[in-house]
Amino acid sequence: MSVHRMIAFEMKSDSETITLRRNPRATNWEVYHGNLGSSLEASNRGERITSTRQLDNEVETLSSCIVSAYEEACPLRAADGQAFFNRAVREGEGTSWDDYKTARREFKKELRRSKRSGWKAYCSELESLPETARLMKILSCDKREKLESLKREDGTWTTSSEECLELLLETHFSGGGHVVEGTRAEPMPQADWLLAEELIGDEAVTWAVNEFEPYKAAGPDGVFPSLLQRGLDILLPCTVRVFRASLAMGYVPQA
Repeated sequence: MSVHRMIAFEMKSDSETITLRRNPRATNWEVYHGNLGSSLEASNRGERITSTRQLDNEVETLSSCIVSAYEEACPLRAADGQAFFNRAVREGEGTSWDDYKTARREFKKELRRSKRSGWKAYCSELESLPETARLMKILSCDKREKLESLKREDGTWTTSSEECLELLLETHFSGGGHVVEGTRAEPMPQADWLLAEELIGDEAVTWAVNEFEPYKAAGPDGVFPSLLQRGLDILLPCTVRVFRASLAMGYVPQA
């Protein structure tokens, strides 16, 4: 008969927290381009957009294809310096902490150097009077003016920014109405489509997209300008169709 006894115990330790991020500048653009083409070919039918609901669906599908292609071409990676930190936590005091501190110190130095050089470059490129005046106004103001409340015709005052915007919209665009539930109240005049086709074409859209800085911050849909610029040869027909429908119907998609 064995005299051995089973001893059960628990060990508690601090879990490592690894921050995963996507670096847009490290995107594999060949993979992105190929995935984008495959996604749009499978989902896009190229039909003419005739209702606001169809326009919303078109924009949502387009955004989804762009974001999914980007996420596949730019996988999540550990943030810079995270590997040094994780190894330092595992090993405790020693060379790992020294490596982490050195990497962090070099990063801060490079960040300060980039900020100074970027600010100098921005100031040196100012040429027009409006840009200079705007910069002077920004630097001379200690606080920003905010719209607190507006007085209605009945003498009451608005109490939130949403009420201010609604009052401004009703005052300056009275009778404009809103498109609801993805439909229009009346058929779209042919003149609206003709005007949209005249104003919005391949050249106009290409110019507008390329005017943005490539890595300008993305909006709520997660699409930043470089994603449009790098896949513009594929996205151009869809984008032109969406812009023309939006202008002809006087409707901004929700997506």
